Amino acid sequence: MAQRPIGPEVTGKVTERAGMLLIQTDLINTHNQTQLWSERYKIPIADLFEVQEEIAQQIAEQLHMRLTGSLQKQ
Repeated sequence: MAQRPIGPEVTGKVTERAGMLLIQTDLINTHNQTQLWSERYKIPIADLFEVQEEIAQQIAEQLHMRLTGSLQKQ
């Protein structure tokens, strides 16, 4: 059986309704299954390529802040 990594993991789901994309992103601590951060986005399908970089940047910033904070506590 494959082992899951211990530390933060980004998960999410995308749902389409009436021409809109509903995007749910979560940053989970796999060590204790706690949610570190979550965000929801509701965007027109036509705007996906315009906002995908923004969403990725927000996730990266949250991941960096969480990792940096965890390292400072050690």
